[in-house]
Amino acid sequence: MNVLYASDDKFAGILAASLVSLFENNKQEEELQVFILDDGISPENRERLNEIFSTYGRKSAFLRVNDIEIPDAFISNRWPKVAFIRLFISDILDSSVHRLLYLDCDTIIQAPLAELWRTRLDGNIIAGVRDCLSFRYLENLGMDRKSPYINSGVLLIDLDQYREYHVKERVQRFIKAYAGVIRYPDQDVINAVFEGKIYTLPPQYNTLTLFYDFSYDAMCKYRKPEAYYTRRQIEQAVNSPVIIHFTTSFLSLRPWVENSRHRYKEQFLYYRSLSPWKDMPLWKDNTSGLKKAYVKIYRCVPRKWAVAFSGFLHATAVPVLKKRRNRG
Repeated sequence: MNVLYASDDKFAGILAASLVSLFENNKQEEELQVFILDDGISPENRERLNEIFSTYGRKSAFLRVNDIEIPDAFISNRWPKVAFIRLFISDILDSSVHRLLYLDCDTIIQAPLAELWRTRLDGNIIAGVRDCLSFRYLENLGMDRKSPYINSGVLLIDLDQYREYHVKERVQRFIKAYAGVIRYPDQDVINAVFEGKIYTLPPQYNTLTLFYDFSYDAMCKYRKPEAYYTRRQIEQAVNSPVIIHFTTSFLSLRPWVENSRHRYKEQFLYYRSLSPWKDMPLWKDNTSGLKKAYVKIYRCVPRKWAVAFSGFLHATAVPVLKKRRNRG
């Protein structure tokens, strides 16, 4: 099994918890190679991370982002170099690596990943869990409104096909045509460029914070997806997640932040306690005053109205304004 993470120095302690959870729940895997895209991890924190690898008898390979060549077309004041670095994995990894599981560092693994790793992609190049977005975002990107749009935090990739897909050229053409409407840099690009080559995974392989913050009906009214998982599938993901992804949400704080009430906060803290970061304090809550005010209002008004208004902003107003600005 080949696993890839990406992290900077700030998130090294978050990555540590994910690594421990990966190793703790996959002890039966004889071959488990982990690659880390290193975007400025300090020597001290790199040494701490290597302590985790040594504890579990696993191999590590740090790949420095600054050593990876990226065409100038991908770099601008709007997006940092690291925003697109994952798109060049076929240039980064040796051709002997045929399949890869990419994990965001803000994930916790709760169960063995062997079944996920063995998933047949049926001729597709990338597999992931659908994100919950309005069809307007997809249409802005030139995609069919019913195409799967996946969250890029957990990706299973057929690298052999990936290398033959001329990714650089396709991405360059896409960015040139749609730069003005891109909201989630690498995620938007991955979905648009690989449209028609994406395999949809069950949601328990990437349970998003959104699943916990909203009921199923409220989530669908808020995000207004064209096609999505069933209520039963989401409930199964919430109750028995394989991979927990601590995505941002305006309604809750991530588990390494003070006063977080995330449903799986204790799981994160447990795995972090098994790492060299066990005594590190939680981050301060730096939520803006405007956001706190919005959340307070959201919680005070009837939930039906709050969801309807938030849904209008996220699913309609934002993508429509993006489209108009791009035309201008």
